[in-house]
Amino acid sequence: MVGCGEWGINFKHPIAEGNDLPTRTERVPTWFGLVIFAVVLSSIAPFNLYAQVSVELGPTVGFYASATDTEGPNANPFSGVATKWKQLPAVAYGGEATVWIGGRIGIGGAYLYSPSDVRNGANSTGHESASVQIATVRATYGFEVGNNRVYLSGGVGRIKRGGSAYEDLNGNEDTAALAGVGNTLRLARHLRINIGVDALFYSLQLKSSTTTFPSHSQVDLVGRVGLVYRLGG
Repeated sequence: MVGCGEWGINFKHPIAEGNDLPTRTERVPTWFGLVIFAVVLSSIAPFNLYAQVSVELGPTVGFYASATDTEGPNANPFSGVATKWKQLPAVAYGGEATVWIGGRIGIGGAYLYSPSDVRNGANSTGHESASVQIATVRATYGFEVGNNRVYLSGGVGRIKRGGSAYEDLNGNEDTAALAGVGNTLRLARHLRINIGVDALFYSLQLKSSTTTFPSHSQVDLVGRVGLVYRLGG
């Protein structure tokens, strides 16, 4: 018998012990099945498909800014008094990778980290140490303009706000919808500069051990420049 476990596939087969036929369960990880599926798929895929597939990957630097405020505790996270919190603009850095099929359709992912501090409404002249992490997965459609590629992208991201400003709070991460636009400039046969702007839309509701603060819609903007190396295609 075959059954699906939480993190894998269960195979049950009988073991002869006298007149009884008990079963033994062996777990095969799900990733193993995915590898087998990929091998089978690649063995039947037409050869000319590989000539149309390319991979672009490399480091990314950019700029993070939040276009909206949220509400958090006033100085003391246990006070229950709410005030506006503003995530401050800051540099961002990380990496990206995209698989292109036929030069037009791309599936990719990226990770960015920004040491963006928080300005607490109770302390408008100062700020508290914080950070933002953004991981995204996107589908991209591009079209060639001379030696460059202009593209539109959409997908999902996971945003986490951390650092000492958030250490006594929950609700500081959420899943976001992503929309982006960009341009890939060809420097050499295998070297590209990828310039893009992404907007991420999500909701944030901070919680302390004693208080749940109001939920607010969030819009984060990321401008990025990546130096990517192209493989294949």
